Amino acid sequence: MKFLLSISVSLFLFSCIDSSQKNNECCNQSNKLVGVWELENATWNDSSMTIIEPRMVKIFTDSNMIYQYYDQNLFCGDSAKKTVLATGYGKYFYSKGKLKESILNHSNKNLIGSEYDIEINFSKDSNTYYQSMDLNNSKFKEVWKRIE
Repeated sequence: MKFLLSISVSLFLFSCIDSSQKNNECCNQSNKLVGVWELENATWNDSSMTIIEPRMVKIFTDSNMIYQYYDQNLFCGDSAKKTVLATGYGKYFYSKGKLKESILNHSNKNLIGSEYDIEINFSKDSNTYYQSMDLNNSKFKEVWKRIE
């Protein structure tokens, strides 16, 4: 009996990855978010949003993310400038289709400390992901394509 119990415990311990280190679910499941992603499409309450070129890019490591995009609302005094490159950085946790992003630094200081709860679905080949979230009583959806 002791032998079976010790084998069961050993198998459990060796079959699972420490989720705090790998930021993912247990049992040899790779983190599908790790990589470089480009924004393909976005909607606000089912109305298409214009994607500014060059497109927004988001990079996920095992537990951190950084992103950049052009923001028309951040230009600083020079009326010739139509947009400013905005960047954000933070920590994230992904598990079972749920993504939680915590913003630690951002070009817009008002966003520092923000946290977002996002629902994620992947395409079969894991090279596209679809995210949706409720934001200010509105539904915000994005489609991201893997570029690396």
